[in-house]
Amino acid sequence: MEPGGILRVGLIVALLAAWLLYRWYRRSVTAGTWALILVVTANLISSIIRRGAKPGGLWEGADPRLVVLLTNIMIVASLIGLVLFRLYIEGYTDAAAIRRRLRGPLAVAAVAIAVFGACTIWAFSTGDPMEMYNRPDISLPAGIFALTGRLYMTWVFGETGVWAIRWLRRTTLMTRIGLVLVAAGSLILAASTLIDSAAALLSLFGYVVPDTHNYIARSDTLGAIGLVAGILVPVLLGRIQAMVVWVRAWWLHRQLAPLWNAVRAVYPELVLTVGPQRGLGSADMRRFQARRRITECADGLARLTGSPPETGFGAELAALSREYYPALVTGQRPEDTDTLTDVISNDARQLVRLSKAVGKQLDVPDDEQKGKQG
Repeated sequence: MEPGGILRVGLIVALLAAWLLYRWYRRSVTAGTWALILVVTANLISSIIRRGAKPGGLWEGADPRLVVLLTNIMIVASLIGLVLFRLYIEGYTDAAAIRRRLRGPLAVAAVAIAVFGACTIWAFSTGDPMEMYNRPDISLPAGIFALTGRLYMTWVFGETGVWAIRWLRRTTLMTRIGLVLVAAGSLILAASTLIDSAAALLSLFGYVVPDTHNYIARSDTLGAIGLVAGILVPVLLGRIQAMVVWVRAWWLHRQLAPLWNAVRAVYPELVLTVGPQRGLGSADMRRFQARRRITECADGLARLTGSPPETGFGAELAALSREYYPALVTGQRPEDTDTLTDVISNDARQLVRLSKAVGKQLDVPDDEQKGKQG
């Protein structure tokens, strides 16, 4: 392998390992995580084997039959990643359940690999070069090897395409976009490998078949693009959406800090104080913190409409709230506090407007650390 290739491989391995460690740290390793790792690793090893066998490679003298055997084993391994991806989309999280669902696909993969190995040993024993071209003179070891591999890929791609179509109506919009691409890519690959399988079978029986090399190459490229894009698009869109949610929740949490500190000063029993969060936190955690702060602020404002606060600061907060939050004006208040809390909680813009006014016009007792925790 060329020096640049070693550097690229090392970088990919380092990034993949770092990503896995991060997911492990976040306790978010899923079937989808293992699917991506398996697909990337298998394709990376396959690429290393092929490149190393080329002239000038580290093992350029390796027997081509061994190269074909190892690369096809990697193809089978990478296709197991498609099964894991499907389990991830279906929502499987229990390790035992995932293992049970993998038994069938792994058994079929093991049979395919066993056939590959038997054909390779057969070719070595007879001195057959095991060239897998669709020609009438194709040897039995080469023909059976080729037919087994192509039928296996047809089965996996076809099943994945049908599965993706069935799941289109059961998922969110982002996942649906990915499944459309997965279905298209898988069915294109299934069709091309099926044609290639038929050509191999006819060649085994001594028939001359049209040259399908260019068609298969173009179809494989198009199908692979659709399949990879279908797996990556939902992940990328999901990360973008999570980032937007995180930013919005963080902004709302910070904007409500003056009002929250004011409510905490008047009604400290209404505020739930927790320990500092480690790291930046997930989008769901940020959203939860923002919603909790909205609720605590709303509870405090709801209490202000009851008996007048006993402190001067409480009276100032009540007056400012009536000015900047019309729902607190006498005559507009709902009959029960729960309804008022709901109304206020669903009106974050008004709460932010009031919070800004509180920050500018009142001398709020501020505890920065508690403000960050709440």
